[in-house]
Amino acid sequence: MDEEKARNGLFLLRENRGLHKAKLCIINNEPEGKECGGIYECVRQCQDLCYVSENEGMSIRQRQAEGIVSAKARGVRFEPITKELPDNFFEIVRQKEEGKISLKETLEQTGLSQTTYYRRLREYQK
Repeated sequence: MDEEKARNGLFLLRENRGLHKAKLCIINNEPEGKECGGIYECVRQCQDLCYVSENEGMSIRQRQAEGIVSAKARGVRFEPITKELPDNFFEIVRQKEEGKISLKETLEQTGLSQTTYYRRLREYQK
């Protein structure tokens, strides 16, 4: 580490989700000649913070995994709920393709959004 950065007391700690600023070893606030352990003390403080941060991340991931297992045991579904197609879906599609009804009417009759309508149409055309 650069001693100038240590004197300013600002380090950037690299983590998985970006940079976090940590105020460490504020040397400039000490009286002249007293540098609270110098650069090595700052490095040790930085290592301590990194260790704590890493352990906290691991415990969060562990609790999350336990929660997912618990939820699955209770029967919680983690996939989106698929909307059922109406029984007359293909009849409505045929009318739309023949030009008898508009897209707006098609969406109203099926009860689907435009995105879902085209996605389902693509799925069933394959």
